[in-house]
Amino acid sequence: MDRSHLPNETVSFIALPLRSDGEVLGLLGVHRIRGRARALTDDLRILEIIATLITQILKLNDRVAEQTARLEHENRELKWALERGTPQPATLGIVGESPALRHALHQIEQVSSTDVTVLLLGESGTGKELFARALHLSSPRRDQPFVKVNCGAIPENLFESELFGYEKGAFTGAVTARAGYFEQANGGTLFLDEIGELPLAMQVKLLRVLQENRCSASAAAAKRRSTCASSPLPTSTCSSR
Repeated sequence: MDRSHLPNETVSFIALPLRSDGEVLGLLGVHRIRGRARALTDDLRILEIIATLITQILKLNDRVAEQTARLEHENRELKWALERGTPQPATLGIVGESPALRHALHQIEQVSSTDVTVLLLGESGTGKELFARALHLSSPRRDQPFVKVNCGAIPENLFESELFGYEKGAFTGAVTARAGYFEQANGGTLFLDEIGELPLAMQVKLLRVLQENRCSASAAAAKRRSTCASSPLPTSTCSSR
């Protein structure tokens, strides 16, 4: 305030900090006419009360602004999800509030719209197939086949024909052509469970198929996303497409 607007007598200036949790939010400053009959301590007490009220209002405004920003962010995410048509976790068969689960669901959301390779790691019974299905349902491939293959249940001598199929006359007894799991999952998702059970030689062939995104049973090619799951063992390596 300009000095010309104050009385000609002696005027004091009193300033009090606005503190919250040890942090200074601002400053409350007033002019006081020195010749007042009211004691200085009374004025200071009133100023302290006013400073406390102002501090509470500032904190309340900050909380309202924080809650508003959070709600606006959630509304934007919900609007984006609805426009995109992405199923919510509850519709995917996965319900939970733990940070680890939310992180896993967020990762599914990140890769669901892509054709990238996905590797699921976890102990038996932790729900790898459930997450594979959630990934399939969240993707543009949701209306295409979801084919599950338990690698641990396939006899070693049948791995190649089961995965890649065979053409008529490829070997004795092959009277008709048979589509392998890769071709059956064409346009959709192929879930290879317990991939660590595959023989090493077959893992090499599988890796090549996944890298090139093509397979053949003597000539047929198909495109799909593969999701591989394995217990976290040293030999459990997989790339999927």
